[in-house]
Amino acid sequence: MTAESLWIETPSPSVTDHRHIYWDIVAAVYPDRPPIDILEIGVYKGALVRNLDDSVNVRSYTGVDPYLGSIMDSYFKSYWNGSDEASAIYRSTKDLFDAKGFTLARNTSSAYWKENPQSFDVIIVDGDHTYDIALWDMHHWFKRLRPNGLLMIDDYDNPQTPDVTKATTRFLHMDRSEIAQFGYRHYEFLNMDLVVPIGMSVVYAQRVPVEASNATHEDFPARLAFERLMLRLAKNTYKSGRDLLKGRGKPA
Repeated sequence: MTAESLWIETPSPSVTDHRHIYWDIVAAVYPDRPPIDILEIGVYKGALVRNLDDSVNVRSYTGVDPYLGSIMDSYFKSYWNGSDEASAIYRSTKDLFDAKGFTLARNTSSAYWKENPQSFDVIIVDGDHTYDIALWDMHHWFKRLRPNGLLMIDDYDNPQTPDVTKATTRFLHMDRSEIAQFGYRHYEFLNMDLVVPIGMSVVYAQRVPVEASNATHEDFPARLAFERLMLRLAKNTYKSGRDLLKGRGKPA
């Protein structure tokens, strides 16, 4: 039997078509279907917009994605192979948004945050998947939620995006006092270039019923730097103590 003959099954639609999960969560949080304003950070080809259904009463929908396509883009050689391909995907996705009366901003998350003080009922974070930027998005956009607003985070426990898992865990601890409740929905999906589905979760956090803040949180980078410094000190202290116990070091 050849290796190829072992692959006799293909993923079912339920494995690959998972985007309805977001709207199931929104419908559960807003069962009365009030008109809501939605912001999506990290749009790509607009899969969430394509899967919108009548369970969500959308007043406005704004997507933010820079579509860089440059070597500095974290999705370079992954979602696109250059700026031309990224621009083509942007134009196609913008046509989709325009047809529905929605807004697609070709911008970075941080730049859009500074330029637009608007608050939202639902914010979806699925942008840059590196730790610092993912945590920045979660922490800062959470402040732009209206009372009882909902933040949803993609790619938690995805083995291909471990930074998102770490950033989400840090966010939930760091902003715990402003979170009324949080939960998750787990699913499997088949990513590009994979032959077996992998698992991941959508994590959601609902803000306590207080007015959203537009503060700049200028201490955020300093807080991250301080946390890294304390982590390094803790690791060095542990290593020094371990070496001392093994007889490699001398007490001061």
